[in-house]
Amino acid sequence: MLAFQALPIPKVSVAWSEAAPLPGEQYIPAYKTPNGSELTLIYIGTSTCYACNVDYLPETIEQLKLLVQQKANAQGRTFVAQGISLDWGVKKGVEHLEKMGLFDEITAGRNWFKAVTEK
Repeated sequence: MLAFQALPIPKVSVAWSEAAPLPGEQYIPAYKTPNGSELTLIYIGTSTCYACNVDYLPETIEQLKLLVQQKANAQGRTFVAQGISLDWGVKKGVEHLEKMGLFDEITAGRNWFKAVTEK
């Protein structure tokens, strides 16, 4: 009969190469003239889409904006957060985008038939 010997449990650690944003931390647009190349995060959503309205999405979008901004800063690039609403009505679109925090630029109204989505 073979005897088995238990192996020791390995120690595992995880470290982020950059400091992760803190929960509740918010992206603040720089409002300055871009200089050089830009790294852009584009959020596309609508007030009528279930997935665009799950309760954890606004915090997830905020964390993503902050992480991509850190990446842009590390690369010496300007960061831009752009929000696009696919709602037909401008008011509903703006209200939806406001739930996702601040953006450097937003576009709302006309569903997919707006200049920014036709390009």
